[in-house]
Amino acid sequence: MSGTQPKPAGAEWRLDSNALEQAKRNFRQMDVDKDGRLSESEFRSGLGMLGMDESFAAILFAAFDKGGDGYIDMREFLAAMGVMLHPNDVKQQVSLAFDAYDLNKDGKLQLDELKAVIKSIFSAMYSMGLQGAAFGYTEESAERTAEDLFALLDPSKQGF
Repeated sequence: MSGTQPKPAGAEWRLDSNALEQAKRNFRQMDVDKDGRLSESEFRSGLGMLGMDESFAAILFAAFDKGGDGYIDMREFLAAMGVMLHPNDVKQQVSLAFDAYDLNKDGKLQLDELKAVIKSIFSAMYSMGLQGAAFGYTEESAERTAEDLFALLDPSKQGF
């Protein structure tokens, strides 16, 4: 591995050399102030170039920022990319998704959090051109989808 970045520990390190170099390039491009870490603004801006909805980018930022310091360093970025790019590791993907959806970081997923996430996802899909009546991406359908999903996952309505 080239460069001075330490290798993330554990099963998170799964990028092949090409994907690793591309992820590092993406990180450096998004790191506008060249301080070796991404602020939420830099991250949102970088994802915005890809057509990513701003609210969904904020949710992803929270999931990537494992240290909770308001920044994503190269190690956090590479570890999250390793998880995202390997769909066979369902446990780590679910963990990353839960971290993203648990907006208040209380260790439970509440209906309001799920609604915010589903709305952001629907908005991102709309921004990427996946829109129209056939897809049903509206604020109302996002809320309905979140409520239906939450009812299935949390029949006691206590959060999970």
